[in-house]
Amino acid sequence: MSLWRIAAEAAVATSLVLTLAGASRANEIKGKVSVQGIKSAEHIAVYVEAIADKKFDPPKDHVVVDQRKMAFVPHVVAVQQGTRVDF
Repeated sequence: MSLWRIAAEAAVATSLVLTLAGASRANEIKGKVSVQGIKSAEHIAVYVEAIADKKFDPPKDHVVVDQRKMAFVPHVVAVQQGTRVDF
């Protein structure tokens, strides 16, 4: 599996996790995203490093990463800083 594919899957996972974890605090951010060096922006996720005067507590639920047949399941998982991950 190529590094770009892994990064793309990580980006999709990040987007999904942040969407689900932040649904109760959802709001709108507008901007423009530009990418270089890839053929398609199909699997791109955007994250926000910080929002002035805002603090987001990590979710209380743990993220679980399992290993089956010598592979991690899910293959990629993105979590908010401070989230507990159980292996």
